[in-house]
Amino acid sequence: MELTDKRIKYTKTGRAYIEQIIKSGKQKGYIGKVYYQIVKCLNCGKNNFATDSNIKKGYGRFCNRKCYGNFYTGKKHPNWVGGKCKDSHGYIRIYSPSHLNKNKQGYVMEHRLVMEKKIGRLLTKNDIVHHLNGIKDDNRPENLDVTDRKNHEKHTVEKILQREIKRLQNILTKNNISYKGI
Repeated sequence: MELTDKRIKYTKTGRAYIEQIIKSGKQKGYIGKVYYQIVKCLNCGKNNFATDSNIKKGYGRFCNRKCYGNFYTGKKHPNWVGGKCKDSHGYIRIYSPSHLNKNKQGYVMEHRLVMEKKIGRLLTKNDIVHHLNGIKDDNRPENLDVTDRKNHEKHTVEKILQREIKRLQNILTKNNISYKGI
């Protein structure tokens, strides 16, 4: 609500209020007074009105939802854990809002940052960072390799075949079936 709203009236003591029709309860249909206080927005500094009940609940410190969202970003957000999080695919993301290859939220995959530091240049969109041991959150430089899509698929197929061969060898060994080693 703007400070220049024409519905705003003031009591003799100078408290701001608005007369509103009560919509529920025993006094439904009557005109009641909703009292406001002038509060400075924590984000933009503009003065705005907040109801006494909202102030008691801890609300009313911002002029709108946009200012609320802008204020509680990054380090000011209560859930901030240092700009490092794991996504739903198991990769670690690092908050880096100035990076050229950041996503919409300002995060970059940690393995891409590690590889860029290792090779001394920015990775292109065509560069794929391959985890040699297959563990997505193991971002040690010695576990990472840069490749393109075609070679990455080749590495992945080789890994799958190697795992399958080991699994079959274990089954044969458990069942005392002889085989010629590969």
